[in-house]
Amino acid sequence: SGNAGQFAEALRPLVGDMAKVLFAIGLFNASCFGAITVPLSTAYAITESLGSESGVGRRAREAPLFIGVFTFQIIVAALTVLLGGDHLSLLITLPNLVGGALLPIILILSLKLINNRRVMGEYTNTRAGNVIAVSTTIVLILLSVTLLFQTIFPGNKSDSPPTVKLEQKK
Repeated sequence: SGNAGQFAEALRPLVGDMAKVLFAIGLFNASCFGAITVPLSTAYAITESLGSESGVGRRAREAPLFIGVFTFQIIVAALTVLLGGDHLSLLITLPNLVGGALLPIILILSLKLINNRRVMGEYTNTRAGNVIAVSTTIVLILLSVTLLFQTIFPGNKSDSPPTVKLEQKK
């Protein structure tokens, strides 16, 4: 694993002296997109599942739960980053741990659901569909367990970022 500066330097052969600036712009864009999208989608999911009004265009009086959930998430996220100190790397790896633990469960339950004739009716998986779905599920579970294992037990990794070898024309 490396830091952002090392990854930006790895781009230097491709984009020259603008590597750090372009990497910073991309990182800032991804951060802003995630900071907006995740709390909004979570607020929508929570309020709609509870049958409450939701929407970005609504006022706090019209959709108090939606605005409250969204605001709460933003405040918790900001406080976590501001007060997290040395533990922010755990926050970066935490989604990998949760995803690695939950993906096998979700895949198996999805397979059971798609094969339930009472629920799916005529859209129940065919034999060929099940072969593809089960094969894909097995591969994804193996990959998920591998990711989970590598996240918990990182082993010996180099501190340098991956480099791209390009021949320079003279």
